[in-house]
Amino acid sequence: MRPLFLAFALSFLSVAGAHHVEGEDVMHVRLPQGATGMLVLQDGGGRVVREVGRVGPSAVMAVDLAGLPVGVYTLRVIGDDRGWSGRLVVDR
Repeated sequence: MRPLFLAFALSFLSVAGAHHVEGEDVMHVRLPQGATGMLVLQDGGGRVVREVGRVGPSAVMAVDLAGLPVGVYTLRVIGDDRGWSGRLVVDR
């Protein structure tokens, strides 16, 4: 696997975070407590490139980044009244 560099900025920095292990194409994202809905990954044009899954009670989701081209992406919870989103930069 090629090295993967990730930069992650969240709208709720104090209650959300991300963890990535060097050499893996999976990132674990901790969402704000109470977030509900479907977590999706969108490209720069707003198209959904991955449906990560429904946000569960633990609010920790594994995001598969394998095969994604270099670029800026948005993680978004669809269906949450609070409108949570985060930015993800993939640079190999």
